[in-house]
Amino acid sequence: MTVSLKAEVVALAVLLMMLLSLAACGDDAATPEDKQTPVETTQPTEEEVVITIGNLTDLTGPAAATGKTITMALEDIIEYYNEQNLIPGVELKIVTYDAQLDPARDIPAYEWLLERGADVIFTIQPATPITLKPIVDADQVMLFAATGDLEFISPPGYVFVVATSVPQYEAYTLMKWISTNDWDYAINGPARIGGAGWDLGLLKWCLCGNEGVC
Repeated sequence: MTVSLKAEVVALAVLLMMLLSLAACGDDAATPEDKQTPVETTQPTEEEVVITIGNLTDLTGPAAATGKTITMALEDIIEYYNEQNLIPGVELKIVTYDAQLDPARDIPAYEWLLERGADVIFTIQPATPITLKPIVDADQVMLFAATGDLEFISPPGYVFVVATSVPQYEAYTLMKWISTNDWDYAINGPARIGGAGWDLGLLKWCLCGNEGVC
């Protein structure tokens, strides 16, 4: 239940960020003062706008458990938005590519999603934003990352971080808490901190952040 709820929250945050970013990128060059609007004798038919989200994820690789859960949550939220007509005149769609947490698949996955009409890209894979940053910056295609890193957003471009923080900053907060609440340096000396996991993503960046404050 907790995992499902967290996935729904992540998916909702992703969807809201994408929609707000797309709205901000609208063409505002023309204003009502720039040109006169002719009087319409008939009511124009509004065409439905389709926004396609490219989901570059892992469904069968090492991060499949997370990828499947977040993909399911994202699909549910998109279906709910469409059924309830929460954005009048807009239909949301999703296309998904299983990149299996393999950096070698990042560029082929990106191209595959664009070929199928993706307007924005979302990924849970930690290395993907680093691989694609120069490409999406050049193409001006927004990419939203579920995990954050300073490399994604510096220099600023078309990569956006859904997470509320970046691991390096979280590491500083963790070290501050340990030093204040859970370690007696006078008696025990400097704390030794170990980490085990995949050599990428959150753990790697947290450990790098810890080294900066040790």
